[in-house]
Amino acid sequence: MKILVIGDDLTGCNAAGALFAQAGFSVLSITGRVQGAGLASQAEVVILNTNSRTSTSEFAYKETESALAVFTVDPLISKRIDSTFRGNIGYELRAIKDSIKESHPGRIMKFIVVPAFPDAGRTTKDGIHFLHGVPISESKVNTDQHQVLETSRISEILSSQFDGTISEIDLESINATDDQLFEKLLNSQAEVIICDAENNEHIRKIAKAAARVEKTHSMHWVAVDPGPFSVALTIARSVEPSSAHPIILSFVASHTTTSSDQIEFSKGNLGATWVKVDTRTQDHGEVVKQILEIRNQGAVFIGIDLSQQNLEKVETESISQLSRLIVESLQPAAVYASGGETAAAVLRGLEAEAFTIDFEILPLAVSGRIVGGPFAEMSFATKGGLIGSVDATAICLKHLMQLSTYKRSVNQSNRKATKP
Repeated sequence: MKILVIGDDLTGCNAAGALFAQAGFSVLSITGRVQGAGLASQAEVVILNTNSRTSTSEFAYKETESALAVFTVDPLISKRIDSTFRGNIGYELRAIKDSIKESHPGRIMKFIVVPAFPDAGRTTKDGIHFLHGVPISESKVNTDQHQVLETSRISEILSSQFDGTISEIDLESINATDDQLFEKLLNSQAEVIICDAENNEHIRKIAKAAARVEKTHSMHWVAVDPGPFSVALTIARSVEPSSAHPIILSFVASHTTTSSDQIEFSKGNLGATWVKVDTRTQDHGEVVKQILEIRNQGAVFIGIDLSQQNLEKVETESISQLSRLIVESLQPAAVYASGGETAAAVLRGLEAEAFTIDFEILPLAVSGRIVGGPFAEMSFATKGGLIGSVDATAICLKHLMQLSTYKRSVNQSNRKATKP
């Protein structure tokens, strides 16, 4: 186990686990109280449900404390919280604080709270948490009989439960330079730092600054969030899955604004790297060399943008030739192609005899496996070029990453089971 995530309900734990799986980690979600630490060796990320969201504060404290006491290893710790900030969060932070103080006296530890989950419509601005633009205390979720939120300000909710110092970092500071944000985090004297964020780029930027503070100074962060920030901080810390990280390769050949917008969204949402390629003028060998350099720099989602503004008909033969060269060299875990002609050209290049249909990701977006040829059983997804909203491509790529991580985990388990 590299990372221990403590959540307060099962569905939330599983949702956080899915985000780690998308990042290529093996994940185990434990449904109840752990009797021993043996489970920790079965996954890189262990997510433990204390089932304490609607409990008493005493129960929440005790269960969180017990969760930490079970594991004798010293993992990175995250506190998975409800995306609308309900529950006994402050009391659970108390338990983490007290447990670490007892087990690691002298360790400098702080909580960094990033409640935003932009993909789910949760954002934070000026310390106020919003659900689809509505302050959470005024939103439709604020009808929970166990906890009615009187305020939408995160610091006020926490201060009623947590007995330590709390500060806020606003969007202006988040949008400042990397050095300025680093200094802001470093110089804060508070035990709990709450950060605004309205998009995934904000979350990644905070994570990079926080990881830099850890690297250059003797302190440790506990991430407090619904999942996206914990994953971003893990990546920023350069914590890698034990196995080679799956690579997801994409091909898009369309000059529509729909495709362009989807490509741009995947850059900001997933950190995808896209290479603009003109098959009419660029040497295929040089393109492959560029793609491999990007892979070596740590890119996970790599896209080939073949769209040409003045190209009326896609040059499918060139796409077939180029896709074959790239796939042979890169050896991706899965391939995504947007647009019918593009998908057909890539499959021809890979000598596929057929394509199984396993899942509908979105209407007119499916995934399956290549049948026949040298790349048989490789995961493959297709989407209509004009299909889906701005996040459609990102959703398809996340699906392929989860699928690839699952297949890798199954293969590793099968290999262990067959060892003499």
